[in-house]
Amino acid sequence: PAVKGPQVFYYETSLEGKELAAVLQERLNVMLEVERPREIKGNTSYYLLKRSRSILVIAECGFLTNPEEAELLQTKVADALTDGIVTYLRKV
Repeated sequence: PAVKGPQVFYYETSLEGKELAAVLQERLNVMLEVERPREIKGNTSYYLLKRSRSILVIAECGFLTNPEEAELLQTKVADALTDGIVTYLRKV
């Protein structure tokens, strides 16, 4: 129950994925008012990241085992992800 916070992963060699992950992580950290903001993490072993031909990130939005965060997941996560995607698309 004490663990909390969103985490965004991208395929380590994808510059576009890294950029999208950074925008999404920033929006999640800000809009969910994360006390200890996390940084994006590059990864080369997650199957989806490895096998996708498109830009792909994995956004772990939080922990349902944390009651405070479970409430946020129901109310603010979709807005934060939408805002991040729109921000990214305006850049490209």
